[in-house]
This record gives sequence, structure tokens and C-alpha cells, in this order.
Amino acid sequence: GKLQIPSKLYGREKEKKILLDTFHRAAKNFSELIFIHGYTGTGKTTLVNELRKDVLKANGYFISGKYEELNRNIPYTGFLMAARDFIRQILLGKAEEIEIWKDKILNNLGQNAKLIINEIPEVEIITGKMEDIEELDDQESNNRFHLALKNFIQLFQDSGHPILIFLDNLQWADSSSLKLLEYFTLQMQTKHILLVCSYQNTEANLYYTVKIFIQEVKEKYSQVQDIKINNLKIEDINNLVSDTINYPQEKCLELSDLIYQKTSGNPFFVNEFLKLIYLEQYLQPVEKPG
Repeated sequence: GKLQIPSKLYGREKEKKILLDTFHRAAKNFSELIFIHGYTGTGKTTLVNELRKDVLKANGYFISGKYEELNRNIPYTGFLMAARDFIRQILLGKAEEIEIWKDKILNNLGQNAKLIINEIPEVEIITGKMEDIEELDDQESNNRFHLALKNFIQLFQDSGHPILIFLDNLQWADSSSLKLLEYFTLQMQTKHILLVCSYQNTEANLYYTVKIFIQEVKEKYSQVQDIKINNLKIEDINNLVSDTINYPQEKCLELSDLIYQKTSGNPFFVNEFLKLIYLEQYLQPVEKPG
């Protein structure tokens, strides 16, 4: 008698296959970039997170960062969140693996590792205590940190451990993040990494700088893929309704059609509408037909 909406994806088989195929291709060769866009509530984040178990099965890392409108003026927030996620996963590994990462970080970043530690304190658990480094003027300091973060992310590449980096809500990304993202997409100095960036493609939400960046990257880099997430079709909603109320699909068509009319197939609103009619007791358990 309790409403339980299944957590599995509906109507996203094609999009998931594209993501998964691209990840396996990037795992063997050069890094790739995929943009995912759609209106709020279409399930962009849910779709990408669905790949987590497949990435782990491939002995890879799934790491994610998210941009927020209120933090849009803070540089690199999404990248730093993803990097912090990566470091935390490393710290869950074996002692000998952590020691390998210590050598990689210190050999490639040297004293500049302290700049990363200032933003991601967990790195110091790997490297050990490091001395402060000389302060520079603002412009030189920004350039030095940009270089340090770029080199740090390049350390992620590993043929034995492919990585999916998910940057959510790119429409609120800061200019520094866009420059760093442009470097990796246009120069593609990395291997074995799939970058997935999702954004809301409404004019109200998509900042001009981000819009121009996305257009330029698509024009300059032939391997960039673009996935548009549309609303669910009525047959997808019917499958969801049938699984939710444990009722034959042919008996759910009338309810599914009503939900489609009310929500236009937006997955978020579909779920909310089901919850609403359940709370309002319009959904009542009955004997399942034979």
C-alpha cells in the first residue's frame, strides 16, 4: 500500500549507450568530451550517475563536481569539487597505492602541490606536511594556480583506471573553469578521461560566456558529442506507472495519458504528480487483475 517509484531510468537507453560507448573508447585512447543539455527536471544528472556502476566495473573512477549560481564568482568550484572527490577515493585505497600517488604528486607538482593543498586539504594526507610557498601578485598567483591545477588533473590519467569526470550545472561555471575546460578539450593533453558536462539550455539560465564557450568548442573540436535530453514519451511514462503501481501496462494507459497531459513528460514532474495523487488518495490499492 506504500508508493515506491522505481529508481531505474526510463526512456534513456539510447543516451546511456552513447555515454557508455564513449567512456569505453576514452578508456582505451584519448580523452573525450560530451555535453548533455535539457530543461530542468529532465534527468540529466540521474542519467550520468547511472554510469557509476559501469565505471567501477571497468576498474575506473567516477568523480563529480557541481556549479552553483551563488558561487559563480568563485574560480574552479566544479573542478575542485571533482578533484576533492577523486582524492577521497584514493584515500580509501591501499597504503602502497597512496604512496604511489604521493610520488606522482610531488614529482610533477613539486612545491606547487601546496597550492592544491590550500584548496583541497585532503591532499596533504597523501603528500605529508608541506611548507608555504612564496606569495606573488594577484595575476601571477592566479596563473601559477591555474598551471598547478592543470598539472594536477593531468595526473588523473591512468590506462588501468579510466576516469569519468562529471561537471554538473555548467551554465553557472566561472570563466577560470571555462579556460581550464577549453585547455583539456582543445589541447587534449590527457588520455583515458571522459569529461561529461551538463547544462540547462534555457536562455534565462545559460550565461552568455558559457553559451559562447560551448559553441566554440563544438566548432573547433570534432570529437565533442552533444546529447539533448528530451521529456519522456507516453510509452515511457506508462512503463514507469505500471512498475510503480504494479499493474499491467494496458490497464495504466488512461492514467499515463493524464500524467503526460499534466506534466508534458518531464520526469521530475511525473514523479511529483504520482506522489501528489498518492498523498491525495486518488491512488488506491486494488486487487491486481488476472
